[in-house]
Amino acid sequence: GVTAIFGNSVSVYKTPFIGAPASIIGCGASASTITGCGPSALALDAGGNLFTLWNGAQLEEHLPPYNGNAALVTPLTGLHSYASMALNAIGEVFVVDSVGNEVGEYVSPTNSAPTAIVTSNINGPSRLGFDGARNLFVMNGGNGTFTEYASPYTAAPVKTIANPLNRVRGAGISGFAVDAAGDIFVANSSGNTVTEIAPPYVGPGRTIAVGLQTPIGLALDANGYLFVVNSGNSTVTEYAPPLYWVHQTVFTFQQCFCSYGGIMPSNYLNGLIAVH
Repeated sequence: GVTAIFGNSVSVYKTPFIGAPASIIGCGASASTITGCGPSALALDAGGNLFTLWNGAQLEEHLPPYNGNAALVTPLTGLHSYASMALNAIGEVFVVDSVGNEVGEYVSPTNSAPTAIVTSNINGPSRLGFDGARNLFVMNGGNGTFTEYASPYTAAPVKTIANPLNRVRGAGISGFAVDAAGDIFVANSSGNTVTEIAPPYVGPGRTIAVGLQTPIGLALDANGYLFVVNSGNSTVTEYAPPLYWVHQTVFTFQQCFCSYGGIMPSNYLNGLIAVH
């Protein structure tokens, strides 16, 4: 299934992606325990459990089929901001602190305070990803790099990688994902492309330029299929590995009956997506 954030709610779509969302988690919805609105990040663990960040600092865990109350609610502390999130293969939670220029590690979703802080060579962090060896990748907007950290993550990065899109004039750098082999995917919303760079990260990388219309969000499933959120036409496009030439539009976002009681148009999609 696919989960995506529409404004103040999280919509869950299941294969074959026909019709309305299978469930909606959001402000005032039965599946949410929060007061107020504002989902800022989401991630799925290996078991399909959905984690969402709300109001900037509240972590919730929702179990399949995602239509009941949150199984876990943890108010997070210890950071200046809670901008985005990722999980590694053993369920540790990592949160971007864009204000404090750092990444917080929570070894369990039940931990309110971070057990470690990653700061070395971080410069304007915005997105996170993990490869199959649990190496952490941070996208740094401040200096146009990706930094890679090996567990336990608090030492200096094992690698600093240039973002190839920083050499592209007018590039709208947005979505970011990492596959099990450590290949990095980054979206250029202005140029309607996605660039893949593979270890040892030398050269401009490979460009995916078909089937895209203002790509703003990326996610990879367990089999290496790449899913791209296109804000230009409110679609999700799926690309098959290893070359990512074969693609299909898996669905078009319809109007969302959202939790505040109205209907939210499909172009209110903000590009945050997770697949399982």
